[in-house]
Amino acid sequence: MPFKIENIPDSLKEETQEHLSRSMHFFNKVNKEFQKLQEQLQQVTQERDALRQQNNSLQQQLKQLERASSEQMAVKPVVLSQPTVLPAPTGAPAKPSMALERGERFVMDRHHSNLHKAPVHSVAMSEDSSKVVTASWDATVHVFDLNKQALDKTLRKQNSEPMGGLYSVAFAKTAPDILGCTSVDKHVYLWNYQTGTQQFKLGGEKGHQDEVNGIDFHEGQQVMATASDDFSAIIWDFAEGIPLRTLPHPGKPVYGVTFLGKDPERQYFVSTCCFDQKTRVFDMRDKKVVVTLGGHTDDIIGIDYSSHGILATGSDDGTILVYDIKTWKVLHKLDCKVDMSAETEVKRVGFSRDGDMLAAACSTGSVVVYSGFTTAEKPKMLQKLSGHTDCVFDVAWGVAPNGSRLLVSASHDKSVRYWKEVV
Repeated sequence: MPFKIENIPDSLKEETQEHLSRSMHFFNKVNKEFQKLQEQLQQVTQERDALRQQNNSLQQQLKQLERASSEQMAVKPVVLSQPTVLPAPTGAPAKPSMALERGERFVMDRHHSNLHKAPVHSVAMSEDSSKVVTASWDATVHVFDLNKQALDKTLRKQNSEPMGGLYSVAFAKTAPDILGCTSVDKHVYLWNYQTGTQQFKLGGEKGHQDEVNGIDFHEGQQVMATASDDFSAIIWDFAEGIPLRTLPHPGKPVYGVTFLGKDPERQYFVSTCCFDQKTRVFDMRDKKVVVTLGGHTDDIIGIDYSSHGILATGSDDGTILVYDIKTWKVLHKLDCKVDMSAETEVKRVGFSRDGDMLAAACSTGSVVVYSGFTTAEKPKMLQKLSGHTDCVFDVAWGVAPNGSRLLVSASHDKSVRYWKEVV
């Protein structure tokens, strides 16, 4: 006989009805939770199957790599020694004769991939072109000896205090054994890269109060300049490790900084590029703005000065502006969106040692080289250097033993490429 609420006494009906309602609510809630668990179980099962397939694929790739490695070792034994020998370049470098036939001025000489564990954000070359340093978001600086083709050393933490991810690196011009790097951790680090010893960790109350983006050293004085997201640039005495001047900016991050040489007329001038789309030239003696330069329509990332009296800036708007520092007027506007692609953003830029060429790191994974800054009325695009698989953020120039130009590019694909000029 089925249970009916009418069969119970009136005095218990209300209580029984309330009990039944609570029971039904409970059972419905349990049923919903059960359905959720079933859906989660199904999802976990699908993810497990996908991971199994991925694992099987990786195991197959590992076996192929092991076979390839065994075959390579059978041909030529691998000898481990110090310093670490740089890996062989990826792919065979182009022969000069073939490059000339294709109209190429630069060919890739060497490609080092995965030397860093995170994007490579900056690169610099020593004055004698014997050392290249790379700075990465993995909080390390690699020092490469180009003469030995070897990794000389890696600079990371000192006294158990690790650096944060690194944004820029540069060699001191008046102290050949010193380099500086800037970090997301709001500090600037100075190293004696010859000994691997950290000289200073600059920051704190009198330092930058936000991520430090750019760095440059003066050609004739023991001062350096750094640029930060804290809307300022700071001039430092790097030999003593003390700040000398703070150059304020109007409420926007400062990304790049460069001194304007050691000529008596400009030896106290330092230029910055800012996310307010302006380039400023300061007199570091009194912190006054000498001139404010416009022309860009997006964040300015790159800035470099040539001893021939020109200043170049690269912007996310895809253009490079070249200013005459005697008149502060735009000499040239180079449109990388036209020369490269419509999606191109220009990151850091750099003049060659002789000032006749300018290389621009681009977001589309390429470097564009312009030439004719000292030999032609208007510079022209010389070559597009391709091969990186992610944004190229920085470039550095050097000179080979035979006098030809060297160019190094650093990319967010964790690799560094070396390009040599065909002569």
